[in-house]
Amino acid sequence: MCNQTLHCQESLTCLDQQCQCTDGEYFNSSHCRIRKSKGDECMETGECKSSLSCLTGSCDCMTSEFFHSVTSSCTARLPKASPCTATSQCQETLTCMAGTCTCTDNLFYNTTANRCQEKLQMTERCTSSDQCKENLTCMEGMCRCMTTQFYNTSTELCQAKQRRDDWCTVTDQCQISLTCVRDLCVCLNTEFFDNLTSSCIERSLKEENCTSSDECQATLTCIGGKCGCTKFESYNSTSSLCSAK
Repeated sequence: MCNQTLHCQESLTCLDQQCQCTDGEYFNSSHCRIRKSKGDECMETGECKSSLSCLTGSCDCMTSEFFHSVTSSCTARLPKASPCTATSQCQETLTCMAGTCTCTDNLFYNTTANRCQEKLQMTERCTSSDQCKENLTCMEGMCRCMTTQFYNTSTELCQAKQRRDDWCTVTDQCQISLTCVRDLCVCLNTEFFDNLTSSCIERSLKEENCTSSDECQATLTCIGGKCGCTKFESYNSTSSLCSAK
């Protein structure tokens, strides 16, 4: 107990009737010492300036904080979209880019985990396209290529589907209605390629309309705008083929 500082031991101050060190000091078992600054060696947190902690032998901010040079104190790291001047000011996994705490281009912000994480690969579950890797789109809850594209496993990118007579390894790489046959995107034998619609269409039956024989089923010929047999052939209704008379 004390009434005046002169009643206290050297370097101590009478505060609230107790002999103690002032707020900017700590007691080192014999004397009051000025509290240590960021980066100074320490044995315990009480030796460090207000808001600093003794971490691995030196006065520093907690990992959830950054040292604010203006206030000379530890401040909670900034959340996504906050203004910043250095990445050390942003919450863990965020980066200070163009003056804002955000995720780098190869990451997306997971609002559940409150952190940036690797963008999602092809067929991984998603809720928005910004969660998916470069040029993938979130469709029906999954990272996919657009319907006009296929996924190139070599480049790990979506690219435009192959046109008629372009190379392929599977039909998914070909434009809609084309089929991958012997490494080429083509129409099936029962189809013809319609230049107007850029798609494969079923070949026409006997007596159906046509503009060329390519549009007619096998052995049929386009005569007078209709698919049929030539005058030298007869039509077999069982096989749906024309044969010589």
